[in-house]
Amino acid sequence: MRQGIMPMVKWGGLTVLLTIFSLTYHLPAGWVAQQVALSIPKQLQLTMWQGRVWQGAVDVTWQTPLEKIDLGQLRWDFNPWALLGMQAETALQWSHSQGGAHTTVAVNILDKDLILISNLEGRLPLAFAAGLLPVGKRLGGGVEGTVDMDIDTLEWNAVNGFPQAIKGELALSGVNAMGIELPQLKLVPSMQNQQVVVALDGGAKAWRLNGEVRFDQQHHQANLTIKADSAEAMPAWTDLLMRKTSPIEAVLRQQGKWLK
Repeated sequence: MRQGIMPMVKWGGLTVLLTIFSLTYHLPAGWVAQQVALSIPKQLQLTMWQGRVWQGAVDVTWQTPLEKIDLGQLRWDFNPWALLGMQAETALQWSHSQGGAHTTVAVNILDKDLILISNLEGRLPLAFAAGLLPVGKRLGGGVEGTVDMDIDTLEWNAVNGFPQAIKGELALSGVNAMGIELPQLKLVPSMQNQQVVVALDGGAKAWRLNGEVRFDQQHHQANLTIKADSAEAMPAWTDLLMRKTSPIEAVLRQQGKWLK
């Protein structure tokens, strides 16, 4: 009798697990919408849900009293096999008429406070990014240029809202903002002593800008130097933003606290 019951228990348990998996797999994306709506800012609106829990898409907008900003469409593709390694992992693809990006996001089921972002690649117009700032903090005259993202890994602490580790680089091209022109600029971020350190290197044919910017959740510091081949090649905006140490060199040394 006992030998006959055990196989039935095993097959019964397997049947229950398969049933639960099937029901979860076929849950509509609308169910995800109800869960997500409870944990995101009210200004962030997710509409036109498509697909199911494991794979789908949603349109994203940012709604303020003054305007409604279209943030494009976000698609996700959940990897169920990652659960065997105690991780919830999904591939994300963001698309917009002005740019796009893709990445993989993973969370350890036993440590949900740490979000792992890997292989983040994409291109974004700076005008689009600047348009996401509050109206009172946007640059007058707008901003031109693009940023190309190539981030290998980013460990994000969900508790304090700040990175724990980062590796990769950003490339700015064709930047023009408030009369400041930067044809090419490479930014390489890293973490040092719980600070984000961004090494900068770029410029034009006859002048180079390099240095670093450091910041944490309370303070920021900039240490930049620009050198030109001749006094005539020095960009005009250095007179406004930097201190000249010679006709062909200028520096920026600045530190302070973030405004709350």
